[in-house]
Amino acid sequence: MRGFYTTLGIDIFKDAVSLPGVSLKYLLRGTLRKRRDAPELYAPEREAYDMLKDAVVGGPSLVFTRKHEAGKTKIRSHKYEDARFCQRVAGYDANALYPSTMFQEMPCGKEKVVFYPFPSEVVAEFENRLKTKQWFGFAEVDISVPKELWDKVEEFPPLFQNNIVPNKAIPENMKNYLRRTNRTLLPGQKKLLGLLSAENRREGDSDPDKALLAEVFKLLGNSAYGKLIKAVERQTRVIYTKDQGKVDREKRSVWFDDMEEIGGRV
Repeated sequence: MRGFYTTLGIDIFKDAVSLPGVSLKYLLRGTLRKRRDAPELYAPEREAYDMLKDAVVGGPSLVFTRKHEAGKTKIRSHKYEDARFCQRVAGYDANALYPSTMFQEMPCGKEKVVFYPFPSEVVAEFENRLKTKQWFGFAEVDISVPKELWDKVEEFPPLFQNNIVPNKAIPENMKNYLRRTNRTLLPGQKKLLGLLSAENRREGDSDPDKALLAEVFKLLGNSAYGKLIKAVERQTRVIYTKDQGKVDREKRSVWFDDMEEIGGRV
């Protein structure tokens, strides 16, 4: 296994101390450095970072119905008297779904945040630029599901948001489950990555001799995905120093949070 990573230019005993760290090294060293058109990567300013971070929502974990059985249970029987019988219960498993999101084209280069004082006046122009591919990036917009579609998408809404679930909205059986499990009720476009493709996974499915390689790339892909969405702002590093130059450098850092003087000296 060490030899496999060595061929990628990674020493798993020196370059990283965990699989997510190894996967990040692989992405940045094994993928970006080998490309002639490698994108320019920058750490975003606080304003852009907060805007993107606040827009991240977790994958939905939904219970559509507690029980379905073909030919016996009905669909939306709580709502319709003549509800139809369930004909089939099908399950699907996507291959390399999380890593595939990293293969798409992403905005690269230094960001530029633009605010419109009267957003409604530029909607038509913005839509036209988007359709004609004159603009590529992230947009913060107000959007909602039309009321006439609420019944159609009541089990699987197309829009999700981060919000605090009120205690009264949690059923008693879920509260009991949380208690049993000791859990608490908590209030310029370029493709960035390219080598972690799903082809390695498919080769492992079709050729048993490559099954181990497929599992390695599965771990690399999923670990890289988790590493890239890690909430680093929740991790803090405390420094004690008397060096004024170091204090000045840290205060200019985009990751600087707070400073406290101890005994009149930093």
